Amino acid sequence: MRYALCYILFTIVFCLASSAVYAADNENKVLNRFLYSKNLHDRQEAFNIIVANKEKYKDNVLIELNEHLTKPDNMPDALIYLAAFIRDQRYLRPLTKLISDVNYSDSHCIYDCPIVFSLVIFGSFTNYSLPPLDNNIEAVKDLRSDTRWVKGISIKPEKASKYASGPGVDQLFSQLETLPLGDVIALAGPNTKDDNKRSAAAIVLQAHVTDDKYLKELYWLAIVDLPNDCSAEYRSSIHWAIYRAETFKKMNTR
Repeated sequence: MRYALCYILFTIVFCLASSAVYAADNENKVLNRFLYSKNLHDRQEAFNIIVANKEKYKDNVLIELNEHLTKPDNMPDALIYLAAFIRDQRYLRPLTKLISDVNYSDSHCIYDCPIVFSLVIFGSFTNYSLPPLDNNIEAVKDLRSDTRWVKGISIKPEKASKYASGPGVDQLFSQLETLPLGDVIALAGPNTKDDNKRSAAAIVLQAHVTDDKYLKELYWLAIVDLPNDCSAEYRSSIHWAIYRAETFKKMNTR
């Protein structure tokens, strides 16, 4: 009887341990698919799984962040955006080490960059305090500047022409501003092959986002970005659309 009981207990413990190993392995596979898959549909599916189960994946994200600190130039931008979405306090250490790495900042932060965006999110929309940072680093200066702007951000609807104008975009704006916001988000995404239309849609989002209804979708747009956008205007517009959505969320969760 004693041996039978021991066998049963051993079997239970073994099955639980095996389940935990399987779960951890599965979560790593999903995170890797999000970060590295060449298939955009697979990446988005993995992203949706992760953001719907943030508690399950937050440790995996932390491990991935710390591992990339040894070779920061290989840090995926998508991982930085995901860290901003999940917002675990433990992410502050690797993220602040990253922005404090001058070689990384000088190479990756010529214009609006994910690490500045991520730390603006942590500094402006969480109760966490950023550690002291070197104000001589240009990316840190950008972080301070964007944080000041975010404090005074408006979530009232605006005209897209406030942010850009000209023969190439005026007609696009007049078309896009009549559409539901969900349609504009779709047009700002990677399924739109016309880069000018994607950029115009991003600017419309910057002007028209007034709540957090599409917050997840906006983060996805930042992750997929616009290829060959040398001045990062698309990325900048999506960042500010997210700041508006995050501002609404913060105002309504006090």
